[in-house]
Amino acid sequence: MMKKIALVLLVIVLLGGAVAYYLFNKKPAQVEDIKSEAITASALVKAFEANEAEANKTYLNKVLDVSGVVQELSQNQDGQMVLVLAADDNPLSGVQCTMREAIAQVKVGDRLTIKGFCNGFVMTVILSDCIKTK
Repeated sequence: MMKKIALVLLVIVLLGGAVAYYLFNKKPAQVEDIKSEAITASALVKAFEANEAEANKTYLNKVLDVSGVVQELSQNQDGQMVLVLAADDNPLSGVQCTMREAIAQVKVGDRLTIKGFCNGFVMTVILSDCIKTK
């Protein structure tokens, strides 16, 4: 009887270890592999400014294809390229996109479509793990 209990416990521990190993080593979702919703930078900013709670329900942690005009280019503390897509109605706001890889030959005034994960709104809408789609 004790051997059966020990065997069952051993199987449970091994299965638990296998599941933990799988989950720990699972690669995060890639933005390219996830269906996205298309929206303009102005419409996205307007949605968050009008009702942030409702916009969070709609867009937070979703993949978005955001199109707009590049307002600003910079680098963050990790050396990643960060660009801001302008919101037509509000020069102080926009969509801040942290790029996965730098985009060659992009300049202020260029019209781009950027795909990334929406992380919320803090003066600007924040997108992470972004790639250029158009």
